[in-house]
Amino acid sequence: MEAQRDSHRRDSDKGDSQRRDSDKGDSQRRDGQGSRAVADDEVLNRREGEVAPGWYADPSRRSHTRWHDGQGWTSTIALDGAAVIDPEGLAGFDPSLAPVSIPVSMPVSEQVSVGAKRSVDRSERRALKAARRAVRDAERAHAIAIAEAHRRVRDTEISRSNQLQIANTQLAEAESPSGKRIGEYRGVVLHERTLTTPKGGTVWLRGCSADVESGGNLSMSHRPTLTRMAAGGLLFGGIGMLGSLAAQKREVADKRELYLLIQTGEGGMVLQCPPDDGL
Repeated sequence: MEAQRDSHRRDSDKGDSQRRDSDKGDSQRRDGQGSRAVADDEVLNRREGEVAPGWYADPSRRSHTRWHDGQGWTSTIALDGAAVIDPEGLAGFDPSLAPVSIPVSMPVSEQVSVGAKRSVDRSERRALKAARRAVRDAERAHAIAIAEAHRRVRDTEISRSNQLQIANTQLAEAESPSGKRIGEYRGVVLHERTLTTPKGGTVWLRGCSADVESGGNLSMSHRPTLTRMAAGGLLFGGIGMLGSLAAQKREVADKRELYLLIQTGEGGMVLQCPPDDGL
């Protein structure tokens, strides 16, 4: 009995194993059919132009990449690292061209319009132009300030030179035995302590004196001329001749004399001066 039960159990286990093998084969066949079905679906999708959404080489060559939404090409292109809208849209290339995948990724949330980018470019150009104009104005103002500073330095140097020259003159006069120069008249130079003559001699003022001497006077003569009397007689007769007597010719004789006498302990000298200097 026991032997029969063991034999029956082994036959039952063998049947179960065969059933499991049969189920495994059916599963493998179903898996193979499923794989072929998936492959057929991919071929069908590829035939219909359906691809995974992403960035692909731009068939129009207006940009580096263009966005494909999985159903077809879009107007979104990549420009300078940002997603923008192609102003020309899908014109210029065949939308049925197969996408060529490239290693590019860009979030769609970063899309901006080309018009907005151009507006930004114009704003940047205006800002750059304004900045350049400000730099030119600053350079011009700086050049004017530098020129003004140079002018002030030059004026200060001239003033300093004049003051230095005056100071040197005063120092030389202070160190000179003759002292400060007071004035000059017709070659006679007067200092604080000495007197220099036109001939170059120098005498001390102590014991020195100067006098002015004048002589002569101004004389005036009146006389009628024969020419005037004859002209008056020819024009107006006797009355004209009498009138000519009144139109007498006046002559002035300047006989004035003016002398400057300088006396020192060593001698003296006399200088003749213009008469008008004595007035």
